[in-house]
Order: sequence, then structure tokens, then C-alpha cells
Amino acid sequence: MASKPNLASIISEVLQSAGKPMTADAVFAEIQSKSLSDFNSKNPQGIVRSCLSRHSLENTLPHVSKRKFFLKKSDGSFAVI
Repeated sequence: MASKPNLASIISEVLQSAGKPMTADAVFAEIQSKSLSDFNSKNPQGIVRSCLSRHSLENTLPHVSKRKFFLKKSDGSFAVI
């Protein structure tokens, strides 16, 4: 049985496919439009924003993930590193 990809992997796939930085809302919209993930949440956009932040190079807080996949641009969009 194949396991489902985690959200960081899905976001990476979306950003790579776009070939350009995207905002968290644009990433969420793309995930929804392609049915890449089911969100069981009242605030699914917040889950995407949180994942982007948690795995962003700029976030160096001690409680966040040490695995970094994203770069937050000055305009607030995110790119894959």
C-alpha cells in the first residue's frame, strides 16, 4: 500500500510545476483545483501557510522543522530551494 505524500512534498510539486514563486493562497488554490490533498480542517489555507512557514529557510525558530524546502521572497511569495 503506497503512502500518501506529505503536504510539504505536495507544495514542492506545485511550486516546481509552476516554475515561479507563488503565494500561499495560490498554492492552496492549485492543490484544490488538482485535488492533490484532502484537508479535514476548517482553515485549510492556514495549514498550507503554516507548512510553508515551518519549512521556510527564513524561519529559524527552535520549534520549527529543521528540514527546509522553501524560500520566502520579499513580496511574500514562496519558491522551492
